[in-house]
Amino acid sequence: MSKIKASACFLVTIFFSVITFSHHGGSMYPDRETELIFDNAIIDELLFVNPHARLLFSWTDSDGNTAVWDGELSGSNELVRSGVYSDLVEPGDRVTIKAWAHSSIPRNLRLVSIILPNGQEVPLP
Repeated sequence: MSKIKASACFLVTIFFSVITFSHHGGSMYPDRETELIFDNAIIDELLFVNPHARLLFSWTDSDGNTAVWDGELSGSNELVRSGVYSDLVEPGDRVTIKAWAHSSIPRNLRLVSIILPNGQEVPLP
């Protein structure tokens, strides 16, 4: 009986490990060859949370249309391990954002890097 319980526990552990590991891949951002660049974006809010931090910003296109964009980053734990902290930007900061477009959600991005007002480019994990 103990071999059956041990085997069952092992299988359950493997099953949930696979589910946890496969949170999701990057397939929703398929075109990683083309970086979109948002010059003069205005920071609205940085949500430094898990499972993914979010950067909300406003950007005005060449036709004068302004829209709010939602940028996904890694989780706060990974950001901190990479040297990116919650005080990276403040609401109202004007920055340049480099990102990949979401395949099906308009104005949703995976952020690649951000160029701060002082000109420093910060790669985002």
